[in-house]
Amino acid sequence: MRKNIKALILIGAMTAGFGMLGAQENTAPETTSTLRDSAKVWYSIGKDYFIKKRYEDAVRNFKKALEYDSTFTEAYLDMARAYLGLGNMDSAEVAYKKVAQIDPHDSRGWQGLGFLYGILKKDVDKGVEYYRKALEVDPENNDARFGLASLLDKAGRAAEADSVYLQALAKDPDNPGIKRAYGLFLNSQGRYAEAVKYLKEVLPIFEDDEDLRKALLDACLKSGEKENLETALEDVNYLIQKDSTNYTHYLKRADIYEKLGKYRLALKDYDKAIELADGYTPIPYLKKANLLVDKLKDYAAARAVLRDALKLEFPNDDLKAAAYDLLGDTYMTSAKVARKEGDDLRKRGLEKEARQKYAEAVENYDKAIAEYQKALSLNSPKWVEYARKQIARARKVRQKAWRKSQGIE
Repeated sequence: MRKNIKALILIGAMTAGFGMLGAQENTAPETTSTLRDSAKVWYSIGKDYFIKKRYEDAVRNFKKALEYDSTFTEAYLDMARAYLGLGNMDSAEVAYKKVAQIDPHDSRGWQGLGFLYGILKKDVDKGVEYYRKALEVDPENNDARFGLASLLDKAGRAAEADSVYLQALAKDPDNPGIKRAYGLFLNSQGRYAEAVKYLKEVLPIFEDDEDLRKALLDACLKSGEKENLETALEDVNYLIQKDSTNYTHYLKRADIYEKLGKYRLALKDYDKAIELADGYTPIPYLKKANLLVDKLKDYAAARAVLRDALKLEFPNDDLKAAAYDLLGDTYMTSAKVARKEGDDLRKRGLEKEARQKYAEAVENYDKAIAEYQKALSLNSPKWVEYARKQIARARKVRQKAWRKSQGIE
């Protein structure tokens, strides 16, 4: 009898230790309800830890919730996200697959697998497969559609991404997140006018989003539409206010000022960019020199800027060859001006003065040829060809100027 009592006690203890795992199948409805309530409590605690980014604590409590309700899909979903926060992709995958197993028609499991494979594991084909599975079981899951569009975008599958983005927008036309992503996509594809439309629309919602502001600034500058320049100016002023030490912001603003015809303000910003870059790059010098040549016709000042630029280390031969070619152009233009002045003096009968101007033109042609030849010595097919043509042209007109300087013509 005592042995039987001991056996019953032992069996009771074992049942108490493992009973909860099968409780949903063997208990009365009110007991099942109690178990689910307990699961929700543990899940709530885990969720609080998750929000605080205490992912290990979150996982522990989500597991506790699942001991009371092994079909609790929300716990699996958040546990997967917590695992991702810990960098544990394998465990996250198990959790997402468990959701799909519990309810194949719950698209969130497939969606999570799409994100896991497509975005994190960089397995685009697998990610697309899972995202499409999510949309197959729930065509109304616009989050999955948005995720698919983002994945296709990142994978460089532009035509497919464009189509899916538009589908997502058709489902939810007022969604600012989708509009922002589509605007960034359009900008990356060089569809600047379209990008401006979307990015400008959501800017009030994402005022502190620097990536959005930079993209909008870029799209406004490249759209070619003058009405976008004021928007671009607002964006770059915001960026300068946030970081006044970034020389690239001043280059952008100088570009805007140039397009608005405010050349002196542009020069001021180029000087600021040169100061902040502190010899790191020749680009601010080249941009300033280009403005001096194209708009202000101040060739002497442009030459001084280019000489300073050429003292710096250039990132590639293309850029350096372009600098030599631009320097050659300043001498070519000065030579052309001297020739014209010589022609005017000759018409007025001032032959001696005219010959001096022609000699000045010859000197400038020689200087231009010397700079173009420096470009020829570099490995830059694009700018070498330009230099070669300019040398041929310079030699031809130089001969005419020389003949006039000698009184032969």
